[in-house]
Amino acid sequence: MRLYWFKEGIYAFDAPEEHGGEIINLKLETVCGMPVHKILDALKPVIACDNEAGFKYSVTHYMVVPYILRGLGISESDEVTMGFVNDTGDEIIITMQSRYYGNVRYLERFNQSP
Repeated sequence: MRLYWFKEGIYAFDAPEEHGGEIINLKLETVCGMPVHKILDALKPVIACDNEAGFKYSVTHYMVVPYILRGLGISESDEVTMGFVNDTGDEIIITMQSRYYGNVRYLERFNQSP
């Protein structure tokens, strides 16, 4: 799972094959049932960055690390539910499993290293 923060919000631009077609280019609205703005607030104190641009870049990487979400009390397991909104306003909720890359567990995505 790869996300990018555009001025309109955080969007998926890479995802596992089983979810890719349905969430690519959709706006992320929730993570584990929590609104994205609350996830951002929870992550802000734990991400080292020099400025807002650095935070916006880094946070999209941290949002897909299940043990960070678990450590912040956002998730209770290695599964993470994410809610995306399409152009018609319909919410698409997916559940992602984690996968190890090196020593870090990320949400599963295409067979690319982070």
